[in-house]
Amino acid sequence: MLAPLSGALSPLASRTRISAGFVGAYDAIPSIAAAYSTRRLLTGYTGSLLRLRRSSDNAESDFGYTAAGDLDTAAIATWLGGASGYVTTWYDQSGNGRHATQATAASQPLYVASGQNGRPLARFDGTNDMLAYSEINLVSATVFVVGRHSNTAYGIILSHSITNAQLRYATDATTVQVVGAERNLGSPSVTGDTSVAHLVTLRATTSAAQLALNGSYGSATAHSDTTFPTDQIGRRLTTSEPLGGDIAELVICNADLSGGDRAAAETAANDYWAIY
Repeated sequence: MLAPLSGALSPLASRTRISAGFVGAYDAIPSIAAAYSTRRLLTGYTGSLLRLRRSSDNAESDFGYTAAGDLDTAAIATWLGGASGYVTTWYDQSGNGRHATQATAASQPLYVASGQNGRPLARFDGTNDMLAYSEINLVSATVFVVGRHSNTAYGIILSHSITNAQLRYATDATTVQVVGAERNLGSPSVTGDTSVAHLVTLRATTSAAQLALNGSYGSATAHSDTTFPTDQIGRRLTTSEPLGGDIAELVICNADLSGGDRAAAETAANDYWAIY
């Protein structure tokens, strides 16, 4: 786990504003173990959303949200001044401190100011971009990912740095699957158009796993493993199968959520990102 970077912040950093009327889109979703987004997801979270590195001078700064809960893109634009921004830390909004970080400049995802539905996201280059966080050893789980897959190579969404447990895009550029050479995860899959923005939902118990694309669920598959360990976004093990595409939002829950809770989370994602 790479520690969050420290240092003096610019005057524009962390321009976080609290609105008395704000309600987090995921406030009612239980068992959240980690939550990453370019918007404020939870009323109880009042920290920054992203830490960026500026390409022109490698300066770094934290950025928060507006009263509406959106990432403060205006502050970012002023600070960048025409330079590119790269994500060094994607802050975990769950309160569990699992901030996803990358200290190596060449492996930092690109900040895109206007991505899906005109809103910002992180773009992974398909070569070596990756963010790491402290391990979540899931027994039962529900994961929600707003993303896009832009090439025909394998692309990792979530994985573990040691085992081959992975949630990934397949080489046909349409299939999302869960696989694991060292772990029997049942290998569920779901197929659709992943070249455009989409929502992936993974649900798993100790005996079965199931995937959905844009709220449409594939078949559940049985498995005999009891855990799905994750600690990386965008790459398998150390260098393999890097993601070429975008991630706008990623929420990991350490429970197999009820159908009602899953539907509420999927609706919250679709309402904001205008996916389907």
